[in-house]
Amino acid sequence: MAEYRTPIDIANRALDHCGVPNIAAFTDDAKGADRVNAVYDKLRIAELRRNVWRFAIRKVALRAVDVDTMFLVPAAYDATKTYPQGSIVSSGGTFWFAGQYVPVSTTPGAPNEVYWTVYFGPQTVTPWDSDSSLSYYAGELVYDVANNTVSVYQCLTTGTDADPTDLPDAWDTDVTYNIGDTVVDGSSNVWQSRVDLNTGNAAAAGAYWQAVPVSNQAATQIGRDWLKINATVRYQRFQYPIGAGPGFQTSTRNIFRLPSGFLRKAPQDPKAGATSWLGAPGGLGADDWDFEGDFITTSDNPVVVLRFVADVQDVSLMDPMFCEGLGARIGLEICEPLTQSDSKLGTISQIYKTFMGEARAINGIEAGPIELPVDDYLSCRL
Repeated sequence: MAEYRTPIDIANRALDHCGVPNIAAFTDDAKGADRVNAVYDKLRIAELRRNVWRFAIRKVALRAVDVDTMFLVPAAYDATKTYPQGSIVSSGGTFWFAGQYVPVSTTPGAPNEVYWTVYFGPQTVTPWDSDSSLSYYAGELVYDVANNTVSVYQCLTTGTDADPTDLPDAWDTDVTYNIGDTVVDGSSNVWQSRVDLNTGNAAAAGAYWQAVPVSNQAATQIGRDWLKINATVRYQRFQYPIGAGPGFQTSTRNIFRLPSGFLRKAPQDPKAGATSWLGAPGGLGADDWDFEGDFITTSDNPVVVLRFVADVQDVSLMDPMFCEGLGARIGLEICEPLTQSDSKLGTISQIYKTFMGEARAINGIEAGPIELPVDDYLSCRL
C-alpha cells in the first residue's frame, strides 16, 4: 500500500495494528471485514468532528430563511443519464455533487470519487426575483415557478447579474467558452461546449459543440453563470425560535439552515490580528451566532458566509497523518473482538494517542493561531 486512497487502505491499517490479515473489500467473508465495516463511518465522523481539520474545511453562503424559502430535494441518481459539472443528486441518503462531467453508469461514492463528491452546499432555495437587486454567491440556489413547473438553479459565478430563467446568450466569436458553457445560435437552438478554451468556433455540431435537446435541459448550464439542476423543492413550516422570525422582519433575529454535511463550526476569520499595530488587538468582534438544532440564529442579514468542518468521505482528500490516527482508532475499537488480547489493546491505545496527537499538532501549526474576540474592557480603552 503506497498511500491512502480508499477506505480499505485505512481499514487494513487498523487490521495491521491488530495483527489480523488484510481484506480486499468490506464485503469479504472475514471477521476483520465485518468488524471494520460496522465501525468505519461512525469513527470517521467522530474523529472529523473532534478537530478543525484543514482538509475538511469548506465555505458556503447561507441566506436567511423567509416565508417563501424552500428546501432542496435533489432528484435520485439515474444510471442512464450523464450529468454536467455542478449537478446535485441524491443517492444512499446522501446528496452528491458532480465535480466534473459524469458519464452514464458512474454511481456516486467509491470508487468514483473523481466524479462525485459529497454535497456541502446550502439546503435552502430562495425564489428568483428578476426585479430584485440581489447579488448571489457561487453555490447559492434559487427557484422559479412557471406554468406550475418548478425549476431550480445553482449560481456558478459570484456577483452575476444574469437571469437564470432566460435562454443563454448568443454565441460570440470573441468569447472563450469552457466545457459545459451554453449558447444559442440564430435559430434559438441551445449548444453546449464540449471542450475548454473554445474560442472562435461557431456553435454547430462537431468536435467543439453539441446540441442540447429540450428534453435534456433539466440539468444544463444557462450560459456560464447558472446551472439548471434536476431537483424540486418542498416547503417546511416550523415554529421560529423565541426572538427570531422570517427574514423580512427587521425587529427580530434571523435563522439560517446549516449546510449539507455540516459537522462543526470553524474559525470564521483565522488570520485576524496577523498585522495588528504594535501588538494591539485586531478588533475581531464576537459574533452572536447561536446554534440550535440544524439552524443558526443571529441578527446578521441577509447572507451569512459560514466556514465549517464538513463530513469528508473521500480518503484521497484526507491528510495522511489523520488517516494514520483514524486507522489506530478503528484498531482500538476492533482489537478486543478480533484478538481478545489486552496487551495489543494497550499498545494500540498508545499508538492512537501518539498518531492523532501528532496529527492535531501539525494541523494546528498549518492552520495558524486564532485571535480571540477583543475584550470589551480593552476595546473601550483603545
